[in-house]
Amino acid sequence: MPWLVGGGAILLLLRDRIRGWAAAARASRQARPPIDALPPDGAGRRTLARGFGWGVIVFVLGIYGGYFGAGVGIIALAVLVLERTEALAITNAVKNVATGVANGTAAIAYVFFASVDWPAAIALGLGAVIGGFLGPGIVRVAPERPLRWLVGLAGLGLALHLATS
Repeated sequence: MPWLVGGGAILLLLRDRIRGWAAAARASRQARPPIDALPPDGAGRRTLARGFGWGVIVFVLGIYGGYFGAGVGIIALAVLVLERTEALAITNAVKNVATGVANGTAAIAYVFFASVDWPAAIALGLGAVIGGFLGPGIVRVAPERPLRWLVGLAGLGLALHLATS
């Protein structure tokens, strides 16, 4: 699935441009209402449909993250920064909770239904815990744009590694 990781990295790198295109498209639609415009309560239905669509995307990301895992953080962060307007630190925290739940659920399933390489699992768990303590402090003080670019470029490197190994 290197193309998913690469695509997520590209979305992360192009976030500002994508938001600009979306804002321009929204302004264009508002400037000239469609002939078959929805009644005033139609806006609520659009919001519900949009929320449902994003829920489906996050659900699929959870399945992908639990099964495959490689690059799911980059893909999830890319999806969330397109939808959310909070600072990168907050979006990253939401991503960490979502991917943590997916990985925790998968870990429980693997313990009961698959053979586990326990030394590798313990090393991975320790790295995740240490990163969980150090990462938020770094994200809070690091400038957002360079950090997003660093993560995006690391994602492209991971995609390249996955594609060639």
